[in-house]
Amino acid sequence: MKKNTLFIFRTFNDIDHITPLLWYAIEKNQRLLILWLGKDDINSYKIIAELIKKNSIKVISINRNSGPMKFLSWNLFSSLFFLAINSVERIVSEWFNPTWKDVRGHLFIASRILGIKTFALPHGYFVFTNDSVNISKKTTETEKNFSNRNKFYRYYLNNPYHRDIFLARGLNKNICRINGNMRFSKNGIQN
Repeated sequence: MKKNTLFIFRTFNDIDHITPLLWYAIEKNQRLLILWLGKDDINSYKIIAELIKKNSIKVISINRNSGPMKFLSWNLFSSLFFLAINSVERIVSEWFNPTWKDVRGHLFIASRILGIKTFALPHGYFVFTNDSVNISKKTTETEKNFSNRNKFYRYYLNNPYHRDIFLARGLNKNICRINGNMRFSKNGIQN
């Protein structure tokens, strides 16, 4: 059975900044599954609705009272079952701190148990490229510890300034990758 890449979207920013990777995966004929954790209908966002419709991408939409949410929130075993039954081989989501507090955290922990690779991408563009702002952020905000995010397989950042701030907060340099901003790539703009 062919494996799936699970994209987890939660907000418009996730859609706006991560959809170019979804489009790229479609171009590479990967099997895709979308888990929508947003409050609105995902089809209300034109940027992704057309991709879903044209490519028959399966979307599982979850809200607090839905059956899937209750199932996934129940325990770790339900997340393990969800990933296994959907043949997930990799998970792509926005950056987040994996905890037991939400569905994304449950899926992340289950993915670690199953050996599924997890990729964290920015949900927006890091606009602070002024060195004086970055130096201030590096020195005043290093108490925000990002070492708990070192469990991701890859953690993508927009630029070297951003990377340096995250490294100062404890992110492992071996999992960091700089991808710029896919939203402004030539391929994304052309399509």
